[in-house]
Amino acid sequence: MLYIIVGIFLVSSFLGSRLFKRVIKGDHPSKKLAAPHGILNGIGIVLLIVYISYSENIPVLLPFGVFFIAAGLGSVMFVRDIMEVEIPKWLAYVHAVLATSGLLILIFMAFSG
Repeated sequence: MLYIIVGIFLVSSFLGSRLFKRVIKGDHPSKKLAAPHGILNGIGIVLLIVYISYSENIPVLLPFGVFFIAAGLGSVMFVRDIMEVEIPKWLAYVHAVLATSGLLILIFMAFSG
């Protein structure tokens, strides 16, 4: 199950990289990319919660916490985009760093044992 979760987050990270590029250029992110990015992350987080609740693998709580914070920041960016308010570049950077860190930690945990 952990491999499926990693796959979902990898697909979502590809979409997120496209969104990040637009925000850094000063453009509004594409809602056609933002919606599936958020939905995939939501599915990944729910599956991670299910995995944690049926597993004794407590270290998986670390990437969950990181993803949870990144999801909150992503929600703030999504609302700002819907309201057509400029998204601060620092917010996009922090969101990207947290999400990437969570993904790398999760990949390490999934493939290390």
